[in-house]
Amino acid sequence: MELTFIDVVELNDELIELIRRWRNSDHVRKNMLTKRYITREEHKKFIETLKKERDKRRMWMFFYAGEPAGIVTIFDIDYLERRANWGVYIGEKKFLSRGLGKRAILFLLERAFGEYPVDLLHTKVLKANQPAIRLYERLGFERIEDLRHRHNQEETITYVFPREKWVRLFQSR
Repeated sequence: MELTFIDVVELNDELIELIRRWRNSDHVRKNMLTKRYITREEHKKFIETLKKERDKRRMWMFFYAGEPAGIVTIFDIDYLERRANWGVYIGEKKFLSRGLGKRAILFLLERAFGEYPVDLLHTKVLKANQPAIRLYERLGFERIEDLRHRHNQEETITYVFPREKWVRLFQSR
């Protein structure tokens, strides 16, 4: 079954609130660099920022079998350095371990390298998030550094994916 993706700024209020609930849920928050609870007001401001800064950040909700399943995002798009950061999470627990994260990442790679002048995508992952690490490495992301996160001191790993690898591995299909 295919995933469908809808830009978050096009979602109704109910789905916008669902994103906030996902982001505050234990199974999502434990794997985030920022673990604090997100209030309704903070979330509203964040969505407004998404609407205003569409050249710097985009976020999509993805649906599986018509049901909201998760989020994938590209942000901090730097047109001078030709790089950006990205993230993904499965919001609904029942969709964990079904390959949806992989499909969402492939969507993101296609959008990032197809629509933005970026040559390198970066992401940070908590060292404890082994399922994500295994997925990123299977997809060919390159591990470039291990650090302690400046706010919560948790160990993180930075992965990158260059445009050349995207062209070589995925565009030829």
